[in-house]
Amino acid sequence: MFLDGETEVTVGSAEEVSPGGLPAFDADLETPHRAVAVRTVEDERILEVPVPSTQTRVRVWVNHPVEPDKVIVGLG
Repeated sequence: MFLDGETEVTVGSAEEVSPGGLPAFDADLETPHRAVAVRTVEDERILEVPVPSTQTRVRVWVNHPVEPDKVIVGLG
């Protein structure tokens, strides 16, 4: 397995965590279990956040388009 190092992941309401600028991802996702999970490429769950609805707007900002080491996930 090849590792590039650690990645800092921040999750919160979009209003609280937005760094400004355009997100790399911005879409409404179906969240039938009322949760949003962050997983590794090996499908290991890093964290899971409850959401109030079965559809959630998710925005993701990264500090590099190909190999980010900081990822911000804004919900709502």
